[in-house]
Amino acid sequence: MFNRNIRTSFTALISVSVLVLFSKTAFAAPIHQPDLFEPNNLWKMEFYFDKSPTHFLIPAEVNICFSKPITNEMHQEYAWISPNGNGYASQEGDQVFMHGNLYKLDFGAELEITSRDEASGHLRIWVPNQYHPYWHVNTTLTRTKEKCETPEPPKPSS
Repeated sequence: MFNRNIRTSFTALISVSVLVLFSKTAFAAPIHQPDLFEPNNLWKMEFYFDKSPTHFLIPAEVNICFSKPITNEMHQEYAWISPNGNGYASQEGDQVFMHGNLYKLDFGAELEITSRDEASGHLRIWVPNQYHPYWHVNTTLTRTKEKCETPEPPKPSS
């Protein structure tokens, strides 16, 4: 009786282990993987002071237009343009990494997509020849209901 219970428990454990091993979660597939291009490719980016306890809004809203993505193995890569700059973005699951130039300042951003139409994260701005060479700010991306003129997609990287 005792051996049969151990065998049954061991069989159940093996079955569950196999299911977990081959599930989407085991392969790190995200719960959602929205595209920055579809259904609309125009996003509003807003900035908030990171060191402020209230994270008050910096009055420098930027509209960003993403290109149609190219798929590069596990990443989707985009070019983006704005009236205030341009650059590239890479998406893996719900993580988006952006770099480029805004208001003639170099920046990099790490964002997490939280829904089909929203993302948030941190932006680092480099300021050449300054005592403080960079600033950190919080940032949000919100998809608008509009499409914009598409920039050329990025060239595949090797």
